[in-house]
Amino acid sequence: MLRGGSESEIRESYTHGFFHEGTKSYVARMSQQVDVRILPAFDSSVKKTSKGYATSVAPYRDRSGPEDYYTKTPGFSSFYYAVAGYTWFGNNKLSFLSPLTGGSTNRNGICPAQDVYKLCYKNEDQSLHNLTQRVDKKDSAVSRVRTFGLLNCHMTNPVTNDEENCVLIITSACLNQLKKRLSLRAGREDPIITEDFKEFLYGDITDPKTGSIAKIRETHMEENALMKFAGLFFSDKDGYLQGREESTVSDSVLADRYDISDTDNVTNIKTYDEVLEMMVSDGSVPYDVIVRACQRYAENGIPEAPKGTTTVTPVIPKKDPELEEEVPMESNTIQVKEEPKEIKSEEPEDIKAVETPQPTNLDSEQSARFTELNSKYESNGGSDMNTEELSEYFTLRIKGGVN
Repeated sequence: MLRGGSESEIRESYTHGFFHEGTKSYVARMSQQVDVRILPAFDSSVKKTSKGYATSVAPYRDRSGPEDYYTKTPGFSSFYYAVAGYTWFGNNKLSFLSPLTGGSTNRNGICPAQDVYKLCYKNEDQSLHNLTQRVDKKDSAVSRVRTFGLLNCHMTNPVTNDEENCVLIITSACLNQLKKRLSLRAGREDPIITEDFKEFLYGDITDPKTGSIAKIRETHMEENALMKFAGLFFSDKDGYLQGREESTVSDSVLADRYDISDTDNVTNIKTYDEVLEMMVSDGSVPYDVIVRACQRYAENGIPEAPKGTTTVTPVIPKKDPELEEEVPMESNTIQVKEEPKEIKSEEPEDIKAVETPQPTNLDSEQSARFTELNSKYESNGGSDMNTEELSEYFTLRIKGGVN
């Protein structure tokens, strides 16, 4: 029997490519001024199988752990997760979490998309190198993996007007600015928001009783006011509490949080083979390039090319400008179990060697990232680098003592 009226109009639910079906999410955008309540992390000392785990909470910082590398302040707890992924990838505008999530983004043989990028970027073959370059302001066919932040939040959905919990997706620029904002020091005359973290102006913004409303508003990079993105604010002006809104959180809201670390039911991190199959089916990267970059890492082989496949680079759709920034992967992330891959004999790649200044005071991952950014900067003066990359490059250059 057919249903009539509104009941006959089926509303299809949408699940972002970062998540498994049924996980609600929201992308922070400059164009939508939305208020959200960032929710606290789960208490890791409570067993997930216990009754109290769903409503357990942990402070937004953990003084017993390592300090935050970006702000040099006591480390943050898992109220956010840094993940590696792609958005609007290729002809089919795919969004997916990379298997590079949970470790260094410079590893080989972990993510096919990154393997293709590393093959093409420094290659002497100009046709391969061109795949990584923007042409007429159009995005390149091959791009580097990017980092995003995922946070549990409670909000009013601007589309449905429903009060709901969801996973907030923010860019790395927003995440870095958030951490910097949360590290602003309180003045002598400022009231204490959180006794355990009284040195910080905003205190624990995730605390169920004294936490703050976060306002998604348009902001810009400190180094370049023309580079804008969606930021999270807790007052009308940084360094002041005027405009701050305190917000309590009920146990029912806490119980409805997503366990973002759950890669079986919440976050959907693709495997090497899954990404490889998506790339071959999508067709944005020439098939022969995929084979050359990934064949030695693909334990189950390369999927057959679709009929009619050519090696001509197709037109690439414009990427979502709100999700372009990147930062190196950090420790506060999702850990992915991975088995060591059997590396097949490598084919010569004819990669051009680039002489790079040797920085000091950088760890191995930061040194590797500096080397990559430096070669990119030296090749064309940084003309194809976005503001986030330029900011990261000069930060690492200064920290590494490179003149």
